[in-house]
Amino acid sequence: MVYCTILGGNGYNTIAMHPYSSDYYNRKKVYSNLGFKETIFEDEFEQDIVRGWVISDNAVMNKIEEVYSEALERDESQFIFAVTIQNHQSYSAGTYSKEEQVDILALGIDNVLKEQLVDFSTGIDNSSKALCQLVNYLKKSEGYSAMELVEYDYVYGKRYSEDMFE
Repeated sequence: MVYCTILGGNGYNTIAMHPYSSDYYNRKKVYSNLGFKETIFEDEFEQDIVRGWVISDNAVMNKIEEVYSEALERDESQFIFAVTIQNHQSYSAGTYSKEEQVDILALGIDNVLKEQLVDFSTGIDNSSKALCQLVNYLKKSEGYSAMELVEYDYVYGKRYSEDMFE
């Protein structure tokens, strides 16, 4: 990853975080080979903030806040590459309580598909709120200037193409 090389060479601490196993896809080695100086995996996240079978995006945002806060105390620049997986498929009923679920109007679809759509929509809503919480925290933080927070390269399983932005 070119970012790691450039930023690491300019004094940034480079961190990759992923809320799942470091062994899966040999992530620990891969991230090291990409130039990340530090890695954070599932055992270093708040284990009580789980959605379905994965650590929530809220837990990932909390970890970013923690890492950022510690870096400020050390007067250290950070490049944090964080992957979230709360909205990883599969989508099914039961991931979220009835109180958490977003309301949707879904006409002409069966109940199974509607439950999947509610699960997916609730996950997106939950993740958006977690990201807003992080952005608000960073805006209020001492030393905040500007940063790129999110870069998506997949939309619900389909690769972005340039014409999607025109």
